[in-house]
Amino acid sequence: MSLLLYINGEKADTEPGQVIAQTRQVNDLNSLEDRQASYTNKFKLPKTANNLRIMNFLTETGNDSDIPYRKNDCSLYSESGECFVYNGWAQITDSGDDFDVVIYDGIIDLYKAIENKNLSDLDLSELEHLKSVQAIKDSWTQNKPYRYIAADYNGSTGRPNSTNVKLDADYLIPSVNVAWLWDKIFSTYGITYEGSVFNTEDFKNLWMTYPKGVSPEDSEEDVFENDPDEMGYETNGTYTRTYYIGYNAWQTNNLQSLIQNRHLKVTEAGYYRLEVAGKITAQNFYNQLKRFRLFLGKNSAFLSSQAVLPWRIIADGLQSGTPFELKSVFRLDAGDSICLMISKSANEGSTYGFAVSAVEDFSLKLVKINQDEYDFAIPFASFSIRDFLKEVIQRFALTLFKDKYSQKYTFYTLQEQLNGGNAVDLSKKFSKKKSEKYVYGSYAKTNWYRYKYNAADEDFNDGAIEVNNELLAESKNVFTSKIYSPERIRTRYLSAMRNVYKMWEKEQEEVTDEETGETELVTKYKSLSGRYYFLRAMRLNKQVALKSRLLQDEITSAFVYAESFRKLSFSDIMQTYYKPIHTLLQKALMVTAELYLTDADIANFDFKKLYYIEQLSGYFIMNKINNYITGKPVTCELVKVHLSPQDVAVPPQIKIDKVIVTGYTAAVYFTLNMAGASLVLLQQSPASQDNWQQVNSASPNSPSIYFSANGSGNYKIRLQVSEEFTGETYTSQTVTITIPSNTTIYL
Repeated sequence: MSLLLYINGEKADTEPGQVIAQTRQVNDLNSLEDRQASYTNKFKLPKTANNLRIMNFLTETGNDSDIPYRKNDCSLYSESGECFVYNGWAQITDSGDDFDVVIYDGIIDLYKAIENKNLSDLDLSELEHLKSVQAIKDSWTQNKPYRYIAADYNGSTGRPNSTNVKLDADYLIPSVNVAWLWDKIFSTYGITYEGSVFNTEDFKNLWMTYPKGVSPEDSEEDVFENDPDEMGYETNGTYTRTYYIGYNAWQTNNLQSLIQNRHLKVTEAGYYRLEVAGKITAQNFYNQLKRFRLFLGKNSAFLSSQAVLPWRIIADGLQSGTPFELKSVFRLDAGDSICLMISKSANEGSTYGFAVSAVEDFSLKLVKINQDEYDFAIPFASFSIRDFLKEVIQRFALTLFKDKYSQKYTFYTLQEQLNGGNAVDLSKKFSKKKSEKYVYGSYAKTNWYRYKYNAADEDFNDGAIEVNNELLAESKNVFTSKIYSPERIRTRYLSAMRNVYKMWEKEQEEVTDEETGETELVTKYKSLSGRYYFLRAMRLNKQVALKSRLLQDEITSAFVYAESFRKLSFSDIMQTYYKPIHTLLQKALMVTAELYLTDADIANFDFKKLYYIEQLSGYFIMNKINNYITGKPVTCELVKVHLSPQDVAVPPQIKIDKVIVTGYTAAVYFTLNMAGASLVLLQQSPASQDNWQQVNSASPNSPSIYFSANGSGNYKIRLQVSEEFTGETYTSQTVTITIPSNTTIYL
């Protein structure tokens, strides 16, 4: 049977009886370190006249094809019309008489979209602000994507434990909401997502700190600004041209040098912001408008314009003749030079060439930014989007499933995958069992998930998946986070023992008064950088004052958001999200079997489901489909599921974990697994009745709620919470307690 292959929207010629072996996967359980895309084996594509035309005459003498360097949209169909791949990626290279082609599908779209992108490439303007006591209070009272979470950052704290609380505002740090940042990534790249985990309190109330101690005393410096009336552009290209932007005059010039009037050479190392605005008209040689891109070359002095390689893309796909305003943040070393270039958009073909015909109202400004300004784009320039996604995916044990026909991703926890409804019966597809393995891939006896630490040889917030198999290596690091752990030793802050998130190093200095000659010991605070922390914000209904000594300003607030590290240690994360993996690994069974799958089976295979195979007497997760070829049995890797209903059940929205009864009062500890709840209600009823009455309430961020009885006897208690937007109500399990008594009930 023939396969139908389309590359960049055009039907390619394939050899009669062409075989293209396909491997399907989404999350290889042999290793949890990465998430995988589907792919085909390398196959040959003949160099027919049609295929050469599709490849823009790649390999022909004098060709200007960009096919090997770009995203080549690719779709693959069976002869009967079953769609194996829709808008995948084709990687094309030369192999002499033929082209070599590999097709990638699935999550490759997401990872290619964010490839070599940093968080600073996002529009983070909503996070930019001037720090003041009013700005800190506004972050508590308004729905902003950042929040100043009150904590000991190892700087000056003020008087956090006095009767009249006064916090030192100069040493508070803003944190960005992880859910907001996650959504910003997907919306920026035109991708939608869904998953129940994104509605949980664990996700919604997760924050990431600005990674550096900052001071409002610092500022920025203008390094270069051109004169818009005295600029130009030039090229040495002849057909598909790349252009230098040049500056014949300027309004500000604090550069080390301006090489050839186009290479901006800086004196100091640090972060810089480039601000560019104007209107550029680009077209082909038939005066048809063409989209263009702006990019920076680095240390490219004395190169021809065509030889300058992109170091940083400022923007791509810009419309010809349309005004633009752009910003980009990046780091330079002392003596580095940058040059601004114009070229055709990566998504524009080279047919009929590319040329710039006009540059109007063009302005360029280079600013050196001190790293202690509250512009999140500055430190985020060193945090890749891929690393950030990985931090979230690993913490929630997520698997990505891409919709074949759209840029929509569904995220499942392993619990959800194992509890994904009715299993599909593959018994009739079974051919034979080939082998069994009792160890998965590269696991060890102890598989560590680790934080970074300020002190060496610390591991107190790390966690591990233990595998009871004597044949394995002793240990390995599965995931090493870019996020720092708070300090081991907690301090008293806001009248409770709380975590320390170290942003400053305390140093003692002897200072001598010049007039009196007296010497005193003064504490100095040295700012640390690169300290990303995850934490939660817990509302405390406590009046506090915010005092800034630097700005000589003070304000009061009726409540404050204090830090919490609840359920963020990796040992807690292992218990919450990795229990199914732990159970699977204790009874590891990977069956390799041949199945008779059809083109329709492959085209529509759902990795989210469980599969039952009677001949193998069990339920399985499909781990991988290896090298499928139409009309032949295919080898599949199947992970046997031995889980009890308790192991696979999705956690309830609210659950009582523990009740401590002391005399006539009870402390009720709970776990909340939902977002959008404004209040947790405590209800009680006499043990012999169902006459429920509300007796107390608490914030969703509180770890517990208290019950006080008016008389002795047996009482039933339960918790109730409502979803703020839908109004849907959820109730915990019922617990019976005896008043008075002194007992602890674990649930």
